[in-house]
Amino acid sequence: MVNKKKLFIGMTLALALIFSITYYFSEKYISNKNAKNNPVSSSEINNKLNDNIRIYLYAGEKKEKELTLSELKKELNIDKNLTETELSKALKDKGYVLEVESNGEMTYKRDASKAVKPNKYYIGEKDGFLAIYKTDDNGTLSIENSEDVYTNSKKVDKLSEIDKDKIKNFELEYNSKDDAEESLSEFLS
Repeated sequence: MVNKKKLFIGMTLALALIFSITYYFSEKYISNKNAKNNPVSSSEINNKLNDNIRIYLYAGEKKEKELTLSELKKELNIDKNLTETELSKALKDKGYVLEVESNGEMTYKRDASKAVKPNKYYIGEKDGFLAIYKTDDNGTLSIENSEDVYTNSKKVDKLSEIDKDKIKNFELEYNSKDDAEESLSEFLS
């Protein structure tokens, strides 16, 4: 009778041990198989950018903005944590390309084809209002006089998203101030 009890306990322990070992190796095999099929998700988790990282935005050689990632996310209306790839994609839509990344700083430059040209007029934004900018010989944007800021008319945030992006990125280029004013009148109506 004692031998039967010992045999029963021994067999039960052996089955439990075999089950545990089989379960362990099966779980390990399945997790390795999933990692091979979905390598992006495992690496994406570890590559989230710190919200305190400094971002520098340039148009040509002119620094447009210097801000932290959290400030940039607010400006772009992004709530989630970003990876370097996701940030570069969001800024690529605005015409920026990653130039340099080092020690908690990232520098993005606007594509040369999207940069402003010298001696041209552009419709842009000043303090939330539409404005006409002129570029000098070096391509530096400036407002010639205070009447070129249309503070008594429609604000930029009332325009469509497409128009807002064109205005903020200085995509509306004109050879003369008259051409710019004529185009601007379409936004004001």
